[in-house]
Amino acid sequence: MWVLIALIPALALSATSALAMPYSRFMMQMEGGCGDFTADLHSELKLMSGQLTSITAGSSVADAAQIRAGVAYSVQLLPQHQVHFAVPPAQNRDGEGRSAGVLSLGDLPAGNWRISTDNPVWLDLVAAGQLLNSSSFEMKSGCPTILKTVVYAVPGTSPVVIQVNGATQPSVRILVTPVAGPPK
Repeated sequence: MWVLIALIPALALSATSALAMPYSRFMMQMEGGCGDFTADLHSELKLMSGQLTSITAGSSVADAAQIRAGVAYSVQLLPQHQVHFAVPPAQNRDGEGRSAGVLSLGDLPAGNWRISTDNPVWLDLVAAGQLLNSSSFEMKSGCPTILKTVVYAVPGTSPVVIQVNGATQPSVRILVTPVAGPPK
């Protein structure tokens, strides 16, 4: 009986540690600097460190700022409550003082496309009125140039819109680049 009583705290601690493992592993994957991304981001880091094109995001698809792949932008965002998204965001990161905006990429060829940003914003890619699912995602908290990079498989059938939401800063750097390899 005493053995069971002595084992209960140890078993509880083991179960708690096992449940916490995925979160701590996720947090460890976010640590690191610009050279610690598993994806090869050398060209993206160079573009995001260079001359940026300044634009103001739109408040809806109708007035979305037009951007081009391969060009690094400094995007002035709007108060999130002023933005009307094409479709509801997959995660609405609204809150006091949050910023958002809509950007238009026009027609992108079918393939994998990477969106990189320097801020912890939520990014949605929308085509044909549907949210596109991301195929990969990476963050490195010690990289001031690119904090987050997300890859999407674009079907190439209609204009593409980027929805930015939940920014804690009034501006964000954004870059869209093609990813080598077949679409996932």
